Amino acid sequence: MESFQRTIKETIISHLSNPQTNELLVDDYIVRYLNTVFLTADYANKDILAIIIKIVSPILYNLNLTSSKDEAAEVVSNIFTVVSVHHPTHQTHQLSNPVSALSYLQQHELQEQKYKELQTTRDIYQQKMNYQMQKQHEKAEIQMAKRVLKGKVTTFKQAIDDKMNQITASEAKATLRTGIELNQLTLAYGSNVLLKDCDATFHFGHRYCMVARNGAGKSSLLRAIGSNEIHCIANREQLKVLYVAQEVPSSDDLVIDVVLSADENYTRLNKLQAQLEAAMEDLKVSPQLEAQIHLLLELKPNEEITEEIISASLDAVMQQQLETNCFEQRGKASKILSGLLFTPAMQSKPTKELSGGWKMRVALAKALFTDPDILMLDEPTNNLDLLATLWLEDWLSNFNKKGLLIVVSHDISFINSFSTDIVLLTEKNLHFYSGNYTNFAQARSNEILNKGREKERLDMRKAHIEKFVNRFRYNANRAALVQSRIKVLNKMVDIELSSEQLETFNFPQPYADDYEHNHLQPLIELKNVAFSYTQNKLGGFKVQNASLAVYSDSRIALCGANAAGKSTLLKLLAGFLKPTEGEILRDKNAICAVFWQHHQDQLDMNSTPIDTLRQFCPGETEAAYRAHLAAFGISPAMIQQINRTLSGGQKTRLSLSLLTFKTNPKILVLDELTNHIDIETKQALIEALQMYNGAVIVVSHDGPFVSAVTDQLYIVEQGVLTEFSGEFDDYKEELKRKWKK
Repeated sequence: MESFQRTIKETIISHLSNPQTNELLVDDYIVRYLNTVFLTADYANKDILAIIIKIVSPILYNLNLTSSKDEAAEVVSNIFTVVSVHHPTHQTHQLSNPVSALSYLQQHELQEQKYKELQTTRDIYQQKMNYQMQKQHEKAEIQMAKRVLKGKVTTFKQAIDDKMNQITASEAKATLRTGIELNQLTLAYGSNVLLKDCDATFHFGHRYCMVARNGAGKSSLLRAIGSNEIHCIANREQLKVLYVAQEVPSSDDLVIDVVLSADENYTRLNKLQAQLEAAMEDLKVSPQLEAQIHLLLELKPNEEITEEIISASLDAVMQQQLETNCFEQRGKASKILSGLLFTPAMQSKPTKELSGGWKMRVALAKALFTDPDILMLDEPTNNLDLLATLWLEDWLSNFNKKGLLIVVSHDISFINSFSTDIVLLTEKNLHFYSGNYTNFAQARSNEILNKGREKERLDMRKAHIEKFVNRFRYNANRAALVQSRIKVLNKMVDIELSSEQLETFNFPQPYADDYEHNHLQPLIELKNVAFSYTQNKLGGFKVQNASLAVYSDSRIALCGANAAGKSTLLKLLAGFLKPTEGEILRDKNAICAVFWQHHQDQLDMNSTPIDTLRQFCPGETEAAYRAHLAAFGISPAMIQQINRTLSGGQKTRLSLSLLTFKTNPKILVLDELTNHIDIETKQALIEALQMYNGAVIVVSHDGPFVSAVTDQLYIVEQGVLTEFSGEFDDYKEELKRKWKK
């Protein structure tokens, strides 16, 4: 034990010393306290790492030893990893009492024999129950037939229909297996009708991608299916169905426990084990636990629950855990999370402490762990970096071939990587197209073109007939012919073209300078800039030696992994942070409009778009507010909606309108702007940015968007800024090669 105590102290001192000078950064009493924590910890407890992190990491953070709570958790996790290996429980000890292998085997065989006898009894009982149920079923069918013959039953047709719907195994091989079936579905929220009398079928073995304009109802439909609000999945109780929303909810649950919660058997047995262990301590058994014990051990109704019975119940639960591989599930979940770049410390964190991107990874880990039959993902790439998106593309491409996948996304490159079918939600109905998005776009274009030509031909024919009718309406000799043509005219059905209009964006152009501006001089220039947060004594995050010039016509993209330093660089460029080293030169007229990734947090969800703009910049006319909102695609009907009812894309437009009202920025700084906006709106945004005369700096992993609006690509990796010589697609391929190694 003395050796273990010495190891703890040495490990703590090693991890809490300055790497360059080896100077201890904490007082001796802190070391003694931490030594006590690690020495007295219950290393047999599977949750002990999470407990220690919860106790120790706030201390390190509050002592300014780390730049963040995450980094403090990593330090604690590293100490734990070293210490736990040297704990005495890992050592080999001689047993105080010799154990006879023969007696152990005899005892095991006896238990095995008892188990077989019990199983035989259960099998006989089950056969008896099956026989009784079969007889009852046959008797019920005879009685039902008699009642039908007497005309007393009108619902027998449904039973016949159900029987006809059953197919044999040989028939199933040649039949598409239906996963989700919508029959005359009307979906509405309040007065807003999203789907009307919709018939649609989603088959197993297909990977669907659903596309539509913002606010059309994609998320609402998936949410209704996922929550079973719409009963459209046959035999749902026999299937594993998982729905992952755009915004993954936060909770106090640990990351690994959230993943494990997908296994209902694991969760049930673990909960029961904890209850039984608590009952062993105080011998108090709740009525609910008593009922579970009776069911578990098949006790007599009035049999008293003793300590021996509780112990036997605990043994039975552990036996079930062993038989169902429960003890392997935690390792499986941890391995999946590690593959998604979760460190051991992160796996033991509450999900409420994670960013949107990491919470989405937790949801994806849950999907991997569950291996669902039906998986629905709502805009899964919104908060993922490019590397995580590449991983997701690969995983979705290899998704369960017998399963059913439905994904909502606006990223064309992502959609093309895995989809077998495109589902278009438009005009309150669902339309299906085979192939990926490129195939769909061509088919849809031809469809609209042909429909337009057909309407043109119909309108010409109608005009010709109407001209004939008007010319000879009062001619008695042509009366019969006129009446015949009127009948033809009345039978003609108008062809309606899509009523959807492509909304436009209109960014205000920069003001003309009052002086002759030298466009060869940068508006903003970073010269050997370094930045680190104050809490970095143990090596916190840093921006290092960054140099970048932004001219009046610059089009710059910053790409890199989550937490690589992109947002920090944007804050330095926009003037929200000051460098700790180097200098930033800024033109006095370099006005920046900054769109942050989490812009929705700044909106009052109980207000309306027009009131939000009015509060943001009071004193203007109603006409001015309406005109500015219209420039960003916010229609007259939308300006009076409550902000919380707006789609993600509509909230994005509102935020952009706020940034540019009564100001003419020279530089647009846009952080993950394309999250939440639909493909058509994204195209309108691209066109608006191409028409904008100022500088544009974007952070994005959307390849087509980056390629369309920028001509300089910089990569940010661990705080280091490097210009990339190729195009975005070249960077993506390079990243893919590194990842596959």
